[in-house]
Amino acid sequence: MSKKISISKSLMIVGVVLILAALAIIVYNVVSDYIAKIKSKDALDYINLAKEDEYNINNEIPTIQYNGINYIGIITIEKINVKLPVISSYSQDYLKIAPTLYQGNIYENNAVIIAHNYKSHFGNLDKLSLKDKVVFTDINGNEFNYEVVNKEDIDEKNSFQLDTGEWDLTLFTCKNIDMKFRTVVRLKRI
Repeated sequence: MSKKISISKSLMIVGVVLILAALAIIVYNVVSDYIAKIKSKDALDYINLAKEDEYNINNEIPTIQYNGINYIGIITIEKINVKLPVISSYSQDYLKIAPTLYQGNIYENNAVIIAHNYKSHFGNLDKLSLKDKVVFTDINGNEFNYEVVNKEDIDEKNSFQLDTGEWDLTLFTCKNIDMKFRTVVRLKRI
């Protein structure tokens, strides 16, 4: 009888530890999302208030620097309530702040922008539908208007598919359910 009680207690302890671990992960994700939201908002406010002499137009893509990070513009996706600055280059650290230019170039109609699936970033990207609108505004105020023409989920092993096809802009993020897949939204300039 005591062996059964001992096994029951052990299983109960394991269960409690697993629940606490899950709660810790949830808290970590919520805090990360909140910090990213605040950092993105600060950069967005700075970009909106910047003066023309603060721009770096010597680069292929004009940028503005805030807190040591170069930004290329603002992405607005009204349907999912997104208005965020876009960082000029990709890194895991930058992704914790705002969407980043993963590859390509807005001016050459082949840009790929990545963001975390935080609720404040691309967490609702999968809710976009065909013909939904996306606007990218560069730091000089030039607007590039896009329309969703394709949406797909790709396996992380097939990330080479991100730059295949004739898309003017591609947005992607990890799927909320299975982090091994990416939600990919393809857009054409209109």
